[in-house]
This record gives sequence, C-alpha cells and structure tokens, in this order.
Amino acid sequence: MHLYEFLNIINDFDLLWNYLCEKKVVRNQIKCPKCDNKLNVRCTENKILHCTSKYYKRYKGRKRQKITCNFKISVFHGTWFENAHIDIQKICRFIAYFLMIQPPRQPFLMNELEMSSSSVVDWINFCRELLQQWVLNKQKVIGGNGRIVELDEAKIGKRKYNKGRIIEGQWVFGGIERNTKNIFILPVPNRSSNTLSSIIQNYVLPGSIIYTDQWRAYRDLENNNNYTHCTVNHSVNFVNPDTGVHTQNIERVWRDMRANIPRYGTREKHYIYCLTEFLFKRIYNFDERIDTFFEIMSTMYPLDDLNVK
Repeated sequence: MHLYEFLNIINDFDLLWNYLCEKKVVRNQIKCPKCDNKLNVRCTENKILHCTSKYYKRYKGRKRQKITCNFKISVFHGTWFENAHIDIQKICRFIAYFLMIQPPRQPFLMNELEMSSSSVVDWINFCRELLQQWVLNKQKVIGGNGRIVELDEAKIGKRKYNKGRIIEGQWVFGGIERNTKNIFILPVPNRSSNTLSSIIQNYVLPGSIIYTDQWRAYRDLENNNNYTHCTVNHSVNFVNPDTGVHTQNIERVWRDMRANIPRYGTREKHYIYCLTEFLFKRIYNFDERIDTFFEIMSTMYPLDDLNVK
C-alpha cells in the first residue's frame, strides 16, 4: 500500500477501522465474559465498550431478577494500542510517517501531528520495539556455491562528550551477498573469533567465497573447508591490488546504517531499535511497509489470545 492510499483511509474513520479489523490488530466483535452477549466493537471517543444487555439471575431464596450487564472494557484491550493516550487516527498517521521518512524526522512529526518531543520519541521507540524480534528473526541465510559474501563488523553509537564521558556503543556483525544484495546484521557482545565463527556457520552457506579484512577473528576461516577465504589488508589498501578483493559493499551498508542513527541523544539500549528500523526498511520496499507493519502487529499481539475478565 502506498502512503497516499493509507492517508486517505485514515481520513475516513470507518475505512480505517475496517482496515485494522481486516489486519486483525483490533477486534470487530467481543464476547462479553459476564453475560456471553456478542458486542460489536467500534472505537468511540472514550474508547470504552459498554455491554447493556439484560439477563435474568436467580439469587438464593429469591425470585429471578432482571439485571443489566454493565460490563465495560477498552476496545483496545490486549492490543498494541491498549495503553495509547492519543486517538487511533493520529497513531496511524504517526506509523505511516515513521515507516516512510528517514531520520532525522522529529521536528516534522512534532509539527505535523502536534505532539511533544517526548511523545514523538516514545512512539518511535514503540514502533521500533514492535519490529525488533520480528526483524532479527527474519534475517536470511546468504551465500552458497561460488557466491561471494562480504563480512565485516562495526561499532555503532560510540562517541565522547566534552567532559570525557564515553558512550561505548554497540558492536554489530553482518554480511552481504554480492549478486543478490541480501544481507544479515546482528548485534554481538564482542568481535571475538568464537562469536563471529558461530554466526558465520549459521548465516553463511557452505561453498561461499568469503571476503573479509585481516582482523584476527577471521583466521579460523583459513582452516574451514566449507568456505574459500580471501582477504584485503585495510591498513595498506581498500582493494587488494593482486586479487581485487574488497569489502566496500558491506562498508556501504555500515554508512547507510549510521546515517539512520541520531548522533546525539540516543541511549545505548536504543541502538538495537535503530538497527531494527534500518533492517526493516532495507528488507521491505515503500509500498510493502504499511501492510507488513500491521501484519507484524497482528502476529506479536494475537487477538485470539485475549484474556478478557
């Protein structure tokens, strides 16, 4: 779905509610746990669903009495939207802009949606958090017989403030397949041989031709019969003059990734969120992002598991 199509849907509340129901991120019906009456759900201004059905109940030693149910529940109970304090249309506009606009976008979102700086930051993190496990688990195995895979490690977010405080940042390790441009990127605790070797075995298919720099953690590849290992010495050349080996494609990925991480004001724990957003937008084209986002939401917050008491 294109951005303009989704914005048109958002402008018509009924169309938006039907879309969210179709994506199974909100309910169109809830069975009242008190009287078993089926309640048709539509988001009202106060977002509360009120059951007013009548039923009879017999109390001990008394005649049956007609009772009004009066059960109340949020229309967003058990969904991703449950604790939201802004209306659903504004949330969906926020999601649309989040998915389509690259950072820095905070001033635009504050002005366009009339939200405070802290609210914008919170909602960006809510969106990234939703994507985190999904995206990290969706990464593909790359390479194969005779296919070239470039591998490299990078640190994101390391910086030093004037008073000497150092933010250590987060190590990531990744690879890109030359022909298909398929990639994987994973956060890692360090770049030791044990850490990197385990990931290579899990994400790079046997028979691949692996290009790396001469970082010592890659030396084990020389004795691994599953791969052909070629290197470039970055302290001397960016491209090996004898073999033509280089890792410029994966380094370009690092540049693009760092461009999407704010230089200031980002907490260390949020680097993974930034990485998640970068990977999602690299995997999915513009016209795939909106539908995919809500499909992920329905997977992470399944309506069938609602526990209404």
